[in-house]
Amino acid sequence: MKPIVRVRTRILLILFGLMITFVVRSSLVAQESNATSVQGKDNETAVQEQAEAGEVFGNTAESPSEMSLKANGSAAQKNVTLDFKDADIRNVLKIISYKAGVNIVVTPDVVGNVNMRLVDVPWQNALDTIVKTYGFGYEWLNDRVIMVSTLARLAEQRKSQEEAMEKEPLDTDTFVLNFSSAIDIKNVLDKLLSARGKITVESRTNTLIVTDTKSTLLKIKEAIQRLDKMTPQVMIEARIIETTLGSSEKLGIDWNLRVALSGPKRPTTWPFTGEIKGAGSKYFPKTTVPTSLVREATTTYSETGAVVGTSYSENTYHSLVAGFPDVPTGLFTFGTLDMTGLQAVLEVLKSSSDTKIISNPRITTLNNQEAKILVGKVVPIPKYEYSKETGALSISGYEDKEVGVKLIVTPNINEQEYVTLSVKPSVEAIIGSTGPNGERPVISTRSAETNVMIKNGQTLVIGGLISEDKIKSKNGIPILGSLPLLKYLFGRKEDTITKTEMLIFITPHIIREKKPLLEKAGSEGIPAVSPTGA
Repeated sequence: MKPIVRVRTRILLILFGLMITFVVRSSLVAQESNATSVQGKDNETAVQEQAEAGEVFGNTAESPSEMSLKANGSAAQKNVTLDFKDADIRNVLKIISYKAGVNIVVTPDVVGNVNMRLVDVPWQNALDTIVKTYGFGYEWLNDRVIMVSTLARLAEQRKSQEEAMEKEPLDTDTFVLNFSSAIDIKNVLDKLLSARGKITVESRTNTLIVTDTKSTLLKIKEAIQRLDKMTPQVMIEARIIETTLGSSEKLGIDWNLRVALSGPKRPTTWPFTGEIKGAGSKYFPKTTVPTSLVREATTTYSETGAVVGTSYSENTYHSLVAGFPDVPTGLFTFGTLDMTGLQAVLEVLKSSSDTKIISNPRITTLNNQEAKILVGKVVPIPKYEYSKETGALSISGYEDKEVGVKLIVTPNINEQEYVTLSVKPSVEAIIGSTGPNGERPVISTRSAETNVMIKNGQTLVIGGLISEDKIKSKNGIPILGSLPLLKYLFGRKEDTITKTEMLIFITPHIIREKKPLLEKAGSEGIPAVSPTGA
Protein backbone atom coordinates (compact mmCIF):
# COMPACT_ATOMS: atom_id res chain seq x y z
CA MET A 1 0.00 0.00 0.00
CA LYS A 2 2.85 2.39 0.73
CA PRO A 3 4.07 2.53 -2.90
CA ILE A 4 0.54 3.35 -4.03
CA VAL A 5 0.33 6.21 -1.52
CA ARG A 6 3.65 7.56 -2.69
CA VAL A 7 2.53 7.54 -6.32
CA ARG A 8 -0.68 9.36 -5.44
CA THR A 9 1.29 11.96 -3.47
CA ARG A 10 3.60 12.60 -6.39
CA ILE A 11 0.67 12.98 -8.77
CA LEU A 12 -0.99 15.49 -6.45
CA LEU A 13 2.24 17.49 -6.17
CA ILE A 14 2.62 17.61 -9.96
CA LEU A 15 -0.98 18.75 -10.40
CA PHE A 16 -0.52 21.40 -7.73
CA GLY A 17 2.63 22.68 -9.48
CA LEU A 18 0.83 22.88 -12.81
CA MET A 19 -2.01 24.86 -11.23
CA ILE A 20 0.44 27.38 -9.72
CA THR A 21 2.21 27.78 -13.10
CA PHE A 22 -1.12 28.37 -14.87
CA VAL A 23 -2.18 31.02 -12.32
CA VAL A 24 1.15 32.87 -12.60
CA ARG A 25 1.07 32.90 -16.41
CA SER A 26 -2.53 34.09 -16.46
CA SER A 27 -1.59 36.94 -14.15
CA LEU A 28 1.30 37.99 -16.40
CA VAL A 29 -0.88 37.90 -19.52
CA ALA A 30 -3.51 40.02 -17.79
CA GLN A 31 -0.88 42.58 -16.81
CA GLU A 32 0.43 42.78 -20.38
CA SER A 33 -3.11 43.15 -21.70
CA ASN A 34 -3.83 45.96 -19.26
CA ALA A 35 -0.59 47.68 -20.23
CA THR A 36 -1.50 47.43 -23.90
CA SER A 37 -4.96 48.80 -23.20
CA VAL A 38 -3.53 51.76 -21.31
CA GLN A 39 -1.01 52.42 -24.08
CA GLY A 40 -3.69 52.36 -26.76
CA LYS A 41 -6.15 54.38 -24.72
CA ASP A 42 -4.35 57.66 -25.35
CA ASN A 43 -4.39 57.01 -29.09
CA GLU A 44 -8.11 56.30 -29.09
CA THR A 45 -9.22 59.14 -26.80
CA ALA A 46 -9.44 61.78 -29.51
CA VAL A 47 -11.27 59.44 -31.86
CA GLN A 48 -13.76 58.40 -29.18
CA GLU A 49 -14.46 62.02 -28.30
CA GLN A 50 -15.11 62.82 -31.97
CA ALA A 51 -17.44 59.86 -32.36
CA GLU A 52 -19.26 60.66 -29.12
CA ALA A 53 -19.98 57.11 -28.14
CA GLY A 54 -20.19 55.98 -31.78
CA GLU A 55 -18.35 52.99 -33.25
CA VAL A 56 -14.72 52.99 -34.38
CA PHE A 57 -13.78 50.54 -37.16
CA GLY A 58 -10.15 49.71 -37.87
CA ASN A 59 -6.94 49.69 -35.85
CA THR A 60 -6.59 53.15 -34.34
CA ALA A 61 -3.49 52.15 -32.40
CA GLU A 62 -1.37 52.37 -35.54
CA SER A 63 1.01 55.27 -35.82
CA PRO A 64 0.06 58.24 -38.04
CA SER A 65 2.88 57.48 -40.43
CA GLU A 66 1.72 53.88 -40.87
CA MET A 67 -1.89 54.81 -41.49
CA SER A 68 -0.90 57.68 -43.73
CA LEU A 69 1.04 55.22 -45.82
CA LYS A 70 -2.03 53.02 -46.05
CA ALA A 71 -4.39 55.86 -46.85
CA ASN A 72 -2.13 57.51 -49.40
CA GLY A 73 -0.46 54.42 -50.80
CA SER A 74 -1.69 50.87 -51.02
CA ALA A 75 -5.11 51.58 -49.52
CA ALA A 76 -5.76 54.36 -52.01
CA GLN A 77 -5.28 51.87 -54.84
CA LYS A 78 -7.50 49.10 -53.46
CA ASN A 79 -10.64 48.18 -55.37
CA VAL A 80 -13.58 46.54 -53.64
CA THR A 81 -16.66 44.61 -54.74
CA LEU A 82 -19.74 45.03 -52.54
CA ASP A 83 -23.24 43.53 -52.77
CA PHE A 84 -25.72 44.46 -50.01
CA LYS A 85 -29.43 43.88 -49.53
CA ASP A 86 -31.07 45.47 -46.51
CA ALA A 87 -27.70 45.58 -44.75
CA ASP A 88 -27.12 47.79 -41.73
CA ILE A 89 -25.11 50.79 -42.91
CA ARG A 90 -22.84 50.50 -39.88
CA ASN A 91 -21.92 46.94 -40.89
CA VAL A 92 -21.36 48.13 -44.46
CA LEU A 93 -18.93 50.81 -43.26
CA LYS A 94 -17.18 48.24 -41.10
CA ILE A 95 -16.62 45.99 -44.14
CA ILE A 96 -15.20 48.92 -46.14
CA SER A 97 -12.90 49.73 -43.22
CA TYR A 98 -11.51 46.20 -43.12
CA LYS A 99 -11.19 45.81 -46.88
CA ALA A 100 -9.48 49.18 -47.41
CA GLY A 101 -7.34 49.04 -44.28
CA VAL A 102 -8.48 52.45 -42.99
CA ASN A 103 -10.06 53.65 -39.75
CA ILE A 104 -13.70 54.80 -39.95
CA VAL A 105 -15.51 56.49 -37.06
CA VAL A 106 -19.34 56.37 -37.19
CA THR A 107 -21.45 58.68 -35.02
CA PRO A 108 -24.61 57.29 -33.32
CA ASP A 109 -27.01 59.15 -35.63
CA VAL A 110 -25.84 57.22 -38.71
CA VAL A 111 -28.56 54.56 -39.10
CA GLY A 112 -30.36 52.84 -41.96
CA ASN A 113 -30.17 49.92 -44.38
CA VAL A 114 -28.17 49.72 -47.60
CA ASN A 115 -29.28 48.15 -50.89
CA MET A 116 -26.44 48.50 -53.38
CA ARG A 117 -24.11 46.51 -55.65
CA LEU A 118 -20.68 47.88 -56.60
CA VAL A 119 -18.19 45.83 -58.63
CA ASP A 120 -14.43 46.47 -58.63
CA VAL A 121 -14.45 50.16 -57.71
CA PRO A 122 -11.91 52.12 -55.62
CA TRP A 123 -12.84 51.94 -51.96
CA GLN A 124 -13.00 55.74 -51.68
CA ASN A 125 -15.52 55.87 -54.52
CA ALA A 126 -17.55 53.14 -52.82
CA LEU A 127 -17.53 55.02 -49.51
CA ASP A 128 -18.47 58.29 -51.22
CA THR A 129 -21.32 56.65 -53.17
CA ILE A 130 -22.84 54.86 -50.18
CA VAL A 131 -22.57 57.79 -47.79
CA LYS A 132 -24.01 60.36 -50.20
CA THR A 133 -26.77 58.06 -51.47
CA TYR A 134 -28.23 57.72 -48.00
CA GLY A 135 -27.90 61.38 -47.03
CA PHE A 136 -24.77 61.28 -44.90
CA GLY A 137 -21.31 62.79 -45.22
CA TYR A 138 -17.75 62.15 -44.11
CA GLU A 139 -14.49 63.98 -43.52
CA TRP A 140 -10.91 63.14 -42.61
CA LEU A 141 -10.26 63.90 -38.94
CA ASN A 142 -6.54 63.50 -39.61
CA ASP A 143 -4.37 61.56 -42.01
CA ARG A 144 -5.51 58.21 -40.60
CA VAL A 145 -9.15 58.49 -39.46
CA ILE A 146 -12.40 59.13 -41.40
CA MET A 147 -15.56 60.22 -39.57
CA VAL A 148 -19.01 59.44 -41.04
CA SER A 149 -21.92 61.49 -39.72
CA THR A 150 -25.02 63.42 -40.73
CA LEU A 151 -24.61 66.50 -42.91
CA ALA A 152 -26.04 68.73 -40.18
CA ARG A 153 -23.60 67.41 -37.62
CA LEU A 154 -20.64 67.86 -39.97
CA ALA A 155 -21.71 71.42 -40.79
CA GLU A 156 -22.08 72.23 -37.10
CA GLN A 157 -18.66 70.77 -36.37
CA ARG A 158 -17.02 72.80 -39.14
CA LYS A 159 -18.69 75.94 -37.84
CA SER A 160 -17.39 75.24 -34.34
CA GLN A 161 -13.90 74.67 -35.70
CA GLU A 162 -14.00 77.93 -37.65
CA GLU A 163 -15.17 79.84 -34.58
CA ALA A 164 -12.41 78.29 -32.52
CA MET A 165 -9.82 79.18 -35.15
CA GLU A 166 -11.04 82.77 -35.24
CA LYS A 167 -10.34 83.04 -31.54
CA GLU A 168 -6.95 81.32 -31.84
CA PRO A 169 -4.05 83.81 -31.96
CA LEU A 170 -2.01 84.14 -35.15
CA ASP A 171 1.64 83.27 -35.41
CA THR A 172 4.27 83.69 -38.14
CA ASP A 173 6.82 81.16 -39.31
CA THR A 174 9.38 81.10 -42.12
CA PHE A 175 10.39 78.11 -44.21
CA VAL A 176 13.49 78.07 -46.42
CA LEU A 177 13.01 75.61 -49.29
CA ASN A 178 16.01 73.62 -50.45
CA PHE A 179 14.80 71.80 -53.55
CA SER A 180 11.38 73.11 -54.60
CA SER A 181 10.32 76.48 -55.96
CA ALA A 182 8.70 78.67 -53.31
CA ILE A 183 6.07 79.87 -55.79
CA ASP A 184 5.11 76.30 -56.75
CA ILE A 185 4.87 75.19 -53.12
CA LYS A 186 2.78 78.27 -52.23
CA ASN A 187 0.13 77.26 -54.76
CA VAL A 188 -0.23 73.93 -52.95
CA LEU A 189 -0.17 75.35 -49.42
CA ASP A 190 -2.81 78.01 -50.13
CA LYS A 191 -5.45 75.29 -49.80
CA LEU A 192 -4.35 74.57 -46.22
CA LEU A 193 -4.66 78.15 -44.96
CA SER A 194 -7.43 79.26 -42.65
CA ALA A 195 -9.59 82.28 -43.49
CA ARG A 196 -7.13 84.59 -41.70
CA GLY A 197 -3.93 82.98 -42.97
CA LYS A 198 -1.60 84.24 -45.69
CA ILE A 199 1.65 83.21 -47.37
CA THR A 200 4.31 85.60 -48.64
CA VAL A 201 7.02 84.44 -51.06
CA GLU A 202 10.57 85.76 -50.77
CA SER A 203 11.93 84.81 -54.19
CA ARG A 204 15.52 85.92 -53.56
CA THR A 205 16.05 83.39 -50.77
CA ASN A 206 13.36 80.92 -51.92
CA THR A 207 11.58 81.38 -48.59
CA LEU A 208 7.94 81.17 -47.53
CA ILE A 209 6.68 83.48 -44.78
CA VAL A 210 3.46 82.02 -43.37
CA THR A 211 1.08 83.73 -40.95
CA ASP A 212 -1.72 81.61 -39.48
CA THR A 213 -2.86 79.78 -36.36
CA LYS A 214 -0.47 77.36 -34.67
CA SER A 215 -2.53 74.34 -35.67
CA THR A 216 -2.48 75.42 -39.32
CA LEU A 217 1.24 76.18 -39.18
CA LEU A 218 1.83 72.64 -37.96
CA LYS A 219 -0.06 71.24 -40.97
CA ILE A 220 1.90 73.49 -43.33
CA LYS A 221 5.19 72.43 -41.76
CA GLU A 222 4.32 68.76 -42.25
CA ALA A 223 3.28 69.41 -45.86
CA ILE A 224 6.55 71.22 -46.63
CA GLN A 225 8.56 68.34 -45.19
CA ARG A 226 6.78 65.98 -47.58
CA LEU A 227 6.99 68.25 -50.62
CA ASP A 228 10.42 69.85 -50.35
CA LYS A 229 12.51 66.85 -51.30
CA MET A 230 15.27 66.43 -53.81
CA THR A 231 13.96 65.20 -57.14
CA PRO A 232 15.49 61.79 -57.90
CA GLN A 233 18.05 61.76 -60.68
CA VAL A 234 19.02 59.15 -63.23
CA MET A 235 22.38 58.82 -64.93
CA ILE A 236 21.93 57.54 -68.47
CA GLU A 237 24.95 55.63 -69.74
CA ALA A 238 25.03 54.87 -73.45
CA ARG A 239 27.37 52.68 -75.45
CA ILE A 240 27.26 52.99 -79.23
CA ILE A 241 29.08 50.12 -80.92
CA GLU A 242 29.55 49.33 -84.59
CA THR A 243 30.53 45.84 -85.70
CA THR A 244 31.15 44.35 -89.13
CA LEU A 245 28.97 41.33 -89.80
CA GLY A 246 30.51 38.06 -90.91
CA SER A 247 29.27 35.88 -93.72
CA SER A 248 27.05 33.97 -91.29
CA GLU A 249 25.53 37.15 -89.86
CA LYS A 250 24.13 38.85 -92.93
CA LEU A 251 20.82 39.35 -91.16
CA GLY A 252 22.41 40.61 -87.96
CA ILE A 253 24.18 39.33 -84.88
CA ASP A 254 23.07 35.90 -83.71
CA TRP A 255 22.61 36.59 -80.01
CA ASN A 256 22.08 32.94 -79.11
CA LEU A 257 25.50 32.14 -80.56
CA ARG A 258 27.04 34.99 -78.58
CA VAL A 259 25.75 33.43 -75.38
CA ALA A 260 27.26 30.07 -76.26
CA LEU A 261 30.62 31.68 -76.96
CA SER A 262 30.69 33.90 -73.90
CA GLY A 263 30.15 31.09 -71.43
CA PRO A 264 27.80 32.42 -68.71
CA LYS A 265 24.36 31.04 -68.18
CA ARG A 266 21.67 32.62 -70.31
CA PRO A 267 19.84 35.09 -68.04
CA THR A 268 16.08 35.06 -67.68
CA THR A 269 15.97 38.63 -68.95
CA TRP A 270 17.76 37.77 -72.19
CA PRO A 271 16.56 40.18 -74.86
CA PHE A 272 14.32 40.11 -77.85
CA THR A 273 11.86 37.44 -76.80
CA GLY A 274 8.14 37.92 -76.33
CA GLU A 275 8.32 37.26 -72.60
CA ILE A 276 10.38 40.13 -71.20
CA LYS A 277 9.26 43.58 -70.16
CA GLY A 278 9.70 45.93 -73.07
CA ALA A 279 9.64 43.42 -75.90
CA GLY A 280 6.10 42.37 -76.55
CA SER A 281 5.06 41.55 -73.02
CA LYS A 282 1.87 42.57 -71.26
CA TYR A 283 3.74 45.61 -69.94
CA PHE A 284 4.77 47.17 -73.23
CA PRO A 285 4.20 46.10 -76.85
CA LYS A 286 6.94 45.34 -79.30
CA THR A 287 8.06 48.31 -81.33
CA THR A 288 9.29 48.07 -84.90
CA VAL A 289 9.58 50.97 -87.29
CA PRO A 290 9.98 50.79 -91.07
CA THR A 291 12.79 52.53 -92.91
CA SER A 292 12.20 56.24 -93.44
CA LEU A 293 14.43 57.76 -96.09
CA VAL A 294 14.38 61.49 -96.78
CA ARG A 295 13.94 61.69 -100.54
CA GLU A 296 15.20 65.19 -101.17
CA ALA A 297 17.29 64.50 -104.27
CA THR A 298 15.08 63.00 -106.91
CA THR A 299 12.97 64.02 -109.84
CA THR A 300 10.94 60.80 -109.53
CA TYR A 301 9.20 61.55 -106.24
CA SER A 302 7.53 64.88 -106.82
CA GLU A 303 5.85 64.86 -103.42
CA THR A 304 9.14 65.58 -101.70
CA GLY A 305 9.53 68.97 -103.36
CA ALA A 306 13.08 68.20 -104.45
CA VAL A 307 15.00 70.48 -106.78
CA VAL A 308 14.42 69.60 -110.43
CA GLY A 309 17.36 68.32 -112.41
CA THR A 310 19.22 66.56 -109.62
CA SER A 311 20.07 62.95 -109.05
CA TYR A 312 18.83 60.52 -106.44
CA SER A 313 20.72 57.81 -104.59
CA GLU A 314 18.95 55.36 -102.34
CA ASN A 315 20.29 53.26 -99.46
CA THR A 316 18.82 49.92 -98.50
CA TYR A 317 18.71 48.94 -94.84
CA HIS A 318 17.86 45.47 -93.59
CA SER A 319 16.10 45.23 -90.30
CA LEU A 320 15.86 41.58 -89.23
CA VAL A 321 18.24 40.45 -86.51
CA ALA A 322 18.96 36.72 -86.36
CA GLY A 323 18.44 34.89 -83.12
CA PHE A 324 15.73 37.20 -81.83
CA PRO A 325 12.59 35.05 -81.72
CA ASP A 326 9.09 36.53 -81.76
CA VAL A 327 10.30 39.86 -83.13
CA PRO A 328 8.76 40.82 -86.48
CA THR A 329 10.78 42.52 -89.17
CA GLY A 330 11.28 46.24 -88.79
CA LEU A 331 14.03 48.79 -88.51
CA PHE A 332 14.81 48.60 -84.79
CA THR A 333 14.65 45.69 -82.37
CA PHE A 334 14.61 46.09 -78.60
CA GLY A 335 15.55 43.90 -75.67
CA THR A 336 17.14 43.93 -72.23
CA LEU A 337 20.30 42.50 -70.69
CA ASP A 338 21.22 42.03 -67.08
CA MET A 339 24.76 42.84 -65.95
CA THR A 340 26.08 39.33 -66.66
CA GLY A 341 24.64 39.25 -70.15
CA LEU A 342 25.90 42.75 -70.92
CA GLN A 343 29.47 41.96 -69.90
CA ALA A 344 29.39 38.72 -71.88
CA VAL A 345 28.19 40.41 -75.06
CA LEU A 346 30.67 43.27 -74.73
CA GLU A 347 33.57 40.86 -74.22
CA VAL A 348 32.66 38.90 -77.33
CA LEU A 349 32.20 42.06 -79.39
CA LYS A 350 35.50 43.51 -78.17
CA SER A 351 37.31 40.31 -79.14
CA SER A 352 36.37 40.95 -82.77
CA SER A 353 38.83 43.08 -84.70
CA ASP A 354 35.94 44.44 -86.77
CA THR A 355 34.18 45.99 -83.76
CA LYS A 356 34.70 49.54 -82.61
CA ILE A 357 33.15 51.65 -79.88
CA ILE A 358 31.93 54.84 -81.50
CA SER A 359 31.07 56.61 -78.26
CA ASN A 360 30.35 55.98 -74.57
CA PRO A 361 28.54 59.13 -73.37
CA ARG A 362 26.97 59.62 -69.93
CA ILE A 363 24.37 62.19 -68.98
CA THR A 364 22.45 62.82 -65.75
CA THR A 365 18.88 64.09 -65.77
CA LEU A 366 16.09 64.64 -63.28
CA ASN A 367 13.29 62.13 -62.94
CA ASN A 368 10.69 62.63 -65.72
CA GLN A 369 12.97 65.10 -67.52
CA GLU A 370 14.20 64.55 -71.07
CA ALA A 371 17.89 63.84 -71.71
CA LYS A 372 19.41 64.20 -75.16
CA ILE A 373 22.59 62.57 -76.45
CA LEU A 374 24.02 63.39 -79.88
CA VAL A 375 27.01 61.55 -81.29
CA GLY A 376 27.65 63.26 -84.59
CA LYS A 377 27.83 66.77 -85.98
CA VAL A 378 25.69 69.73 -86.99
CA VAL A 379 25.52 70.25 -90.76
CA PRO A 380 24.39 73.54 -92.35
CA ILE A 381 21.56 72.92 -94.82
CA PRO A 382 21.09 75.66 -97.43
CA LYS A 383 17.67 77.21 -97.96
CA TYR A 384 16.74 78.32 -101.47
CA GLU A 385 14.88 81.34 -102.77
CA TYR A 386 13.41 81.60 -106.26
CA SER A 387 14.06 84.82 -108.15
CA LYS A 388 11.35 85.88 -110.60
CA GLU A 389 13.74 88.26 -112.33
CA THR A 390 16.45 85.72 -113.15
CA GLY A 391 14.27 82.62 -113.00
CA ALA A 392 16.90 80.85 -110.92
CA LEU A 393 17.32 79.57 -107.40
CA SER A 394 19.73 81.19 -104.98
CA ILE A 395 20.77 80.36 -101.43
CA SER A 396 18.95 82.62 -98.98
CA GLY A 397 20.34 81.18 -95.76
CA TYR A 398 21.22 78.06 -93.82
CA GLU A 399 19.57 75.96 -91.16
CA ASP A 400 21.40 73.56 -88.87
CA LYS A 401 20.70 69.85 -89.04
CA GLU A 402 21.97 67.31 -86.53
CA VAL A 403 23.50 64.32 -88.26
CA GLY A 404 24.64 61.17 -86.48
CA VAL A 405 23.25 59.03 -83.68
CA LYS A 406 20.74 60.84 -81.51
CA LEU A 407 19.12 59.47 -78.36
CA ILE A 408 16.29 61.19 -76.51
CA VAL A 409 15.63 59.40 -73.22
CA THR A 410 13.07 60.30 -70.55
CA PRO A 411 13.36 58.19 -67.37
CA ASN A 412 10.58 57.59 -64.87
CA ILE A 413 11.54 55.96 -61.57
CA ASN A 414 9.03 53.37 -60.42
CA GLU A 415 8.75 51.27 -57.30
CA GLN A 416 10.99 48.28 -56.59
CA GLU A 417 14.02 49.70 -58.41
CA TYR A 418 12.39 49.74 -61.86
CA VAL A 419 12.85 52.54 -64.38
CA THR A 420 10.51 53.21 -67.30
CA LEU A 421 12.46 54.62 -70.23
CA SER A 422 10.79 56.55 -73.01
CA VAL A 423 13.38 56.15 -75.77
CA LYS A 424 13.51 57.88 -79.14
CA PRO A 425 16.57 56.66 -81.08
CA SER A 426 17.37 58.06 -84.49
CA VAL A 427 20.25 57.65 -86.91
CA GLU A 428 20.79 60.21 -89.64
CA ALA A 429 23.54 60.02 -92.26
CA ILE A 430 24.53 61.96 -95.37
CA ILE A 431 24.14 59.65 -98.39
CA GLY A 432 24.55 62.10 -101.24
CA SER A 433 24.03 65.68 -102.36
CA THR A 434 21.62 67.70 -104.42
CA GLY A 435 20.94 71.30 -105.36
CA PRO A 436 22.01 73.38 -108.36
CA ASN A 437 25.67 72.92 -107.47
CA GLY A 438 25.42 69.84 -105.26
CA GLU A 439 25.61 71.89 -102.08
CA ARG A 440 22.52 70.44 -100.37
CA PRO A 441 23.20 67.11 -98.61
CA VAL A 442 20.78 64.23 -98.86
CA ILE A 443 20.15 62.79 -95.40
CA SER A 444 18.74 59.36 -94.63
CA THR A 445 16.75 59.08 -91.41
CA ARG A 446 16.05 56.01 -89.31
CA SER A 447 14.03 56.60 -86.16
CA ALA A 448 11.81 54.83 -83.66
CA GLU A 449 10.05 55.39 -80.36
CA THR A 450 9.33 52.95 -77.54
CA ASN A 451 8.63 52.66 -73.81
CA VAL A 452 10.54 50.01 -71.89
CA MET A 453 10.50 49.13 -68.18
CA ILE A 454 13.77 47.70 -66.88
CA LYS A 455 15.40 47.28 -63.50
CA ASN A 456 17.92 49.79 -62.20
CA GLY A 457 21.32 48.91 -63.67
CA GLN A 458 19.97 46.67 -66.42
CA THR A 459 20.63 47.54 -70.05
CA LEU A 460 18.29 48.25 -72.93
CA VAL A 461 19.71 47.04 -76.25
CA ILE A 462 18.69 48.56 -79.56
CA GLY A 463 19.80 46.53 -82.55
CA GLY A 464 18.91 45.93 -86.16
CA LEU A 465 20.63 49.05 -87.54
CA ILE A 466 22.28 47.29 -90.48
CA SER A 467 23.78 49.18 -93.40
CA GLU A 468 25.62 48.18 -96.57
CA ASP A 469 28.75 49.69 -98.08
CA LYS A 470 29.58 48.76 -101.66
CA ILE A 471 33.28 49.03 -102.47
CA LYS A 472 34.52 48.78 -106.06
CA SER A 473 38.06 47.43 -106.51
CA LYS A 474 40.24 46.69 -109.54
CA ASN A 475 42.69 43.75 -109.49
CA GLY A 476 45.07 42.48 -112.16
CA ILE A 477 48.64 41.93 -113.32
CA PRO A 478 50.72 45.11 -113.03
CA ILE A 479 51.23 47.01 -116.30
CA LEU A 480 49.36 44.42 -118.39
CA GLY A 481 46.19 44.97 -116.41
CA SER A 482 46.22 48.67 -117.26
CA LEU A 483 46.75 48.42 -121.03
CA PRO A 484 43.68 49.43 -123.06
CA LEU A 485 43.23 46.14 -124.89
CA LEU A 486 44.82 43.70 -122.48
CA LYS A 487 43.22 44.93 -119.26
CA TYR A 488 40.17 42.73 -119.84
CA LEU A 489 42.40 39.65 -120.07
CA PHE A 490 44.85 40.44 -117.27
CA GLY A 491 42.61 42.42 -114.91
CA ARG A 492 39.19 42.26 -113.29
CA LYS A 493 36.81 44.45 -111.33
CA GLU A 494 35.27 43.34 -108.04
CA ASP A 495 32.40 44.74 -106.01
CA THR A 496 32.71 44.03 -102.29
CA ILE A 497 29.68 44.51 -100.05
CA THR A 498 30.39 45.09 -96.37
CA LYS A 499 27.57 45.00 -93.85
CA THR A 500 27.83 46.69 -90.49
CA GLU A 501 25.42 46.70 -87.58
CA MET A 502 25.15 49.49 -85.05
CA LEU A 503 24.21 48.51 -81.50
CA ILE A 504 23.05 50.97 -78.87
CA PHE A 505 23.24 49.98 -75.19
CA ILE A 506 21.37 52.22 -72.72
CA THR A 507 21.81 51.65 -68.96
CA PRO A 508 19.96 53.76 -66.35
CA HIS A 509 21.50 54.27 -62.91
CA ILE A 510 19.27 55.75 -60.19
CA ILE A 511 21.05 58.38 -58.08
CA ARG A 512 19.66 58.18 -54.59
CA GLU A 513 19.26 61.14 -52.24
CA LYS A 514 21.81 61.07 -49.47
CA LYS A 515 20.23 61.48 -46.07
CA PRO A 516 21.12 64.88 -44.57
CA LEU A 517 23.20 64.77 -41.40
CA LEU A 518 20.59 66.66 -39.36
CA GLU A 519 17.79 64.37 -40.53
CA LYS A 520 19.90 61.32 -39.72
CA ALA A 521 20.62 62.67 -36.26
CA GLY A 522 16.93 63.19 -35.59
CA SER A 523 16.08 59.67 -36.70
CA GLU A 524 18.66 58.23 -34.29
CA GLY A 525 17.16 59.96 -31.29
CA ILE A 526 19.50 62.96 -31.33
CA PRO A 527 17.60 66.27 -31.41
CA ALA A 528 17.70 67.75 -34.89
CA VAL A 529 17.59 71.46 -35.70
CA SER A 530 14.06 72.68 -36.44
CA PRO A 531 13.18 75.00 -39.32
CA THR A 532 13.47 78.71 -38.67
CA GLY A 533 10.92 79.85 -36.17
CA ALA A 534 9.55 76.36 -35.55
